[in-house]
Amino acid sequence: WFMTEDGRMVASGEAVSTMRSGILRVASEPTRRGVPVMVFEQVAEFPFLPPNCMGRAIMLNRPSGSCRDNTDIGSPERQELHRMLDGLQRANPLISAYHAEAEMCSTETCDPAPRGPLLYRDAHHLGLAGARHFAPVLEPVLLDAVSTAGAPRVQTR
Repeated sequence: WFMTEDGRMVASGEAVSTMRSGILRVASEPTRRGVPVMVFEQVAEFPFLPPNCMGRAIMLNRPSGSCRDNTDIGSPERQELHRMLDGLQRANPLISAYHAEAEMCSTETCDPAPRGPLLYRDAHHLGLAGARHFAPVLEPVLLDAVSTAGAPRVQTR
């Protein structure tokens, strides 16, 4: 399910179509001016709370890998979303899609802490460590968008 701008709930098939038209609408103005747009795909979703799972793993002396899950891998919804995002890139070369789950999922499982720190604050939202993990991916795109738009370039560390 997906909520539209007007608060309507739509089913997954219609949701992908609604997202596609919404992304194209939002991206049309910046891409018309030559500003690239990156669509950061939804991160993998877990059927449990990764912070709780990681806490239990620590308390019970289990390996952190015990919090991996395969629920989201290869789901029809995820595959439909990939096809839609790849189609957007073909429709408008200034739109790029970043498949976030590639950072945390293999072909078999997703890991909420793929390189050490837990990236999630709940079952499907990144926490501070997750934001820091993906910042290097987003920063060049955002800086390029700012400089292409003619705004003053933001200084970074």
